[in-house]
Amino acid sequence: MTEPQKRYIPFKRMIDIAGSLVGIVLLSWLFLILIILQKINDLHGPIFYLHDRVGKNHKHFKLIKFRSMRADADTYFKRHPEDYQTFVKNDYKFPAGEDPRVTKFGRILRRTSLDELPQLFNIFAGQMSIVGPRPVTEPELRYYGSNVDKFLSVLPGAMGLWQATGRSDIKYPERAEIDLEYVEHIGFWYDWYIVYLTMKAIFFSCGGILMQAKIYVASHKLYQMPSDPLYQPIWVGHSKSSNPFDLPAGWIGDDSGDNISDKNSSFNELTALYWAWKNSEADIIGLVHYRRYFSLNHKKGLNNVLNSKQLDDLFKNNQIVLPKKRNYYIQTNYSHYVHAHHSEAINKARELMSPTYQTSYDKIMKRTDQHLFNMLIMTRQQLDEYAGWMFDILFKLEKEIDTSTYDQYEKRVFGFVGERLLDIFLDANNKKYVEVPFVFEEKQNWFKKGGNFLIRMIAGGKDGK
Repeated sequence: MTEPQKRYIPFKRMIDIAGSLVGIVLLSWLFLILIILQKINDLHGPIFYLHDRVGKNHKHFKLIKFRSMRADADTYFKRHPEDYQTFVKNDYKFPAGEDPRVTKFGRILRRTSLDELPQLFNIFAGQMSIVGPRPVTEPELRYYGSNVDKFLSVLPGAMGLWQATGRSDIKYPERAEIDLEYVEHIGFWYDWYIVYLTMKAIFFSCGGILMQAKIYVASHKLYQMPSDPLYQPIWVGHSKSSNPFDLPAGWIGDDSGDNISDKNSSFNELTALYWAWKNSEADIIGLVHYRRYFSLNHKKGLNNVLNSKQLDDLFKNNQIVLPKKRNYYIQTNYSHYVHAHHSEAINKARELMSPTYQTSYDKIMKRTDQHLFNMLIMTRQQLDEYAGWMFDILFKLEKEIDTSTYDQYEKRVFGFVGERLLDIFLDANNKKYVEVPFVFEEKQNWFKKGGNFLIRMIAGGKDGK
């Protein structure tokens, strides 16, 4: 720690005392309301939850939260050791919405972050700071390795760099890297920058403090990403990496929690969508590609991609956002597919559908336009419906077709079919949506694409007919 940083520490403590005291006084009415609601929800259970955390210089303290779990949550894992294994494998948390210990009122507290308010008392007592690295448990210290003393050289914070950058989905060891980054740069203006980013993430995220949005950017390689915390880079097919710790800071892999990362070579970016569906804690979830983004002004450049405020406006009256359709004009959707890919998979997919979906399949395949690229943004409820149906079809399709004779490109068949399933799902369920322009960040060779199109038409497609 530099001399200026050492001189800042006492001043930082004065800010913590003043800030926490003002917060306790001004929010006393909210504390009272939450206490009453907590008792209405669970008359006999405690109001607060005290959890052991490791603080500055290895000193343990009790982190105070409004209780969001069952009163017997501390002994739950002893009765359900299988759930504890799931908890540990998922970096000490359950997949989104699947924690059996959380109460209904607790889910509201967590979604709005109101369960964190009592930490003001931890700050006032000198156990925490307004801004700092995450307060961790003893088992988590192993992820900090030889840097553990450095990590514990400052007070943990109620706000931190990992929250401020909207990266709450990040798992270890990337979490440790972000925490250590804060310790290295601790300072007055850095703290206020984190406070600003945190407030921005809370109040300007989709739907304000009641809704959280996250758009996952699928990529199989290192690439420049948007700086807006709305976006979360996710490395697809990461389970095949020779180095499981090669993720850039701020990125996540699609191989943690409930995942199908091993299927990336045949499912393409859908392994990222599956991960988000099963593991993300966001209320609104989107998927884009490192080369393709939504853009209201239809201009290239990461500063022109859809931002949090624009997304907020879109979801005031919508639950599904899609890219504008691609129109083939002289080809039906079915003709376009079978001239570009083997027909076996798309035909078999129809057989696996119910009669209602088969009717929509026939209708969509006769159209000349469709939504492509597996790009979408949906509310949690809409994504649950779509992903549940789509992946069920694709997993069944895997067992029905033999891709051993397909070339490497055509083995991406389930990603290709997945693109075509979206419009079928929308039509069969009479889903309403809004379309947004999208951009390719890299230059497109339309002459080459046009030439390939003509060759496929003349050759009769992949099946030669």
